[in-house]
Amino acid sequence: MRVDSIDDQRAGEMLLLQAQLVDSTYEPIIAWELSGPIVYWNRAAEELYGYSSEQAVGSVVHQLLRTVHPIPLDDILRQLGSMKLWSGELEYTTSDGNKLIMESHFKLVDVPNRETLVLQSDRDISIYRQAEAAMRQVYGELEQCVEERTCQLEAANKELESFSYSVSHDLRAPLRSLQGFTRILLMDYAGKVLDDTALDLMQRMAASVTRMGQLIEDLLKLSQVSRTAIHPAPLDMTAMAKSILDDLRVRDPQRKVSVHVQPDVIAVADRGLLHLVMENLLGNAWKFTGKVEAAQIIVGSMIVPRHGAVYFVEDNGAGFDMEFASQLFAPFQRLHDSSEFEGTGVGLATVQRVIHRHAGRIWAQSSPGKGARFCFTLGAAAAPGKK
Repeated sequence: MRVDSIDDQRAGEMLLLQAQLVDSTYEPIIAWELSGPIVYWNRAAEELYGYSSEQAVGSVVHQLLRTVHPIPLDDILRQLGSMKLWSGELEYTTSDGNKLIMESHFKLVDVPNRETLVLQSDRDISIYRQAEAAMRQVYGELEQCVEERTCQLEAANKELESFSYSVSHDLRAPLRSLQGFTRILLMDYAGKVLDDTALDLMQRMAASVTRMGQLIEDLLKLSQVSRTAIHPAPLDMTAMAKSILDDLRVRDPQRKVSVHVQPDVIAVADRGLLHLVMENLLGNAWKFTGKVEAAQIIVGSMIVPRHGAVYFVEDNGAGFDMEFASQLFAPFQRLHDSSEFEGTGVGLATVQRVIHRHAGRIWAQSSPGKGARFCFTLGAAAAPGKK
């Protein structure tokens, strides 16, 4: 046997093996001439696109599959001619009308003794694109739902704030009248017409009017906290705390309270709103140490991992059971009887709202008879420092 005959036989066997391998791949492989006609169509292409090799060969691929190109076909062919490669996503229509999104790769191949061929390999990515489209739809619906709920919540908040503000203002006028009439009766008719029982009832009425007036004032503050614009700035929290404690001493000069305010504490917050926070927390500390002989109040700050700058107001007063701590910041919720400690139950709700508006959080640590510590943060911008 001649050597060239052996070589031809081996070459033929190799070509047959290569054809069998290409035909057994899971991905469609197509070869077509630059002029258009398909010259090779493997088994995976038959199975995926629904056309047999006999039907496909000789047809123009983009006509057979009704291809939708991302850019004009002429631009793809120009790029293929200059760079020998092109890749992109194509939309095909199968023989039964199904739409497929394919990741296609074209490579220009020079074949001896015939026209230059385009070797095309495809990968079906329809399921990924469908999943992406479904996710976009879900995200779009979710975003719309969140936007609608946000608008509803904002409208409800505005309506609630408007209601609280209007009710508070509308209640003030009749209360002032009632308070004025009660005072006149107590002053002008004391010892003349009213007996001791009547006087006691009038005094109770006056006290109730005063308490309701205070409740309205607190509701107004709570309502105003949500509407007030915030103007954060570095503040001397040490000086603020000392000033509030001085006012408490003036109003209650008989009290002996040991006070320690950490020096040089700086916070970044809105001055008016932070003053409201400290006024409430220090006022509570002053009030709930009222029955302690050696009353103590401590104000300071510290750096805590995961929290950053934490500010605190601590006392050794009545304290409370931590089992009921979840009620602390709800309006009108009180952990002590009003006959024991006066108050409206709105102050801590106002404090929490101010802290939340500063992107911070507030919590408490306490036990009955052993005082309480209220801690709060003021968001990432706030940090203690030296003056």
